[in-house]
Amino acid sequence: MKASEFRIWNIVKCPAHNSDYSEITELTQDSFSCRSFRNGDVLTEGSYDLSLIEQIPLTEEWLINFRLKRKDEDHFYLKEDDHQILVDINTFDVVLDFREEGYYVTVKHDLKYVHKLQNFYFELNETELELRQ
Repeated sequence: MKASEFRIWNIVKCPAHNSDYSEITELTQDSFSCRSFRNGDVLTEGSYDLSLIEQIPLTEEWLINFRLKRKDEDHFYLKEDDHQILVDINTFDVVLDFREEGYYVTVKHDLKYVHKLQNFYFELNETELELRQ
């Protein structure tokens, strides 16, 4: 994997830790530092070779933990001030509804992993996607 795929605060899995998930706290071309969590509590911190990062598949549980709500059997959504994000859990396509402009945009995007959703949200809103603790 390339360091350019990740950002500080991305949630990943670090196999060196027996944890629920890890947050990247530092990132270089070849290594990363992370803080790992279990049951919402910090378990351990450390620095590792970038090759040890594991992407976490995006699941319904992660969508719920990121405050998205179920719309129907195939979709979750998150309303923001001026738009709504709709995620199709079968294809991982994203529909953006810009209410003020009155149009919808379907974005084909590889949101199969937690960090990809975080990065997409950050690019759109310039803030971090909050994880419900």
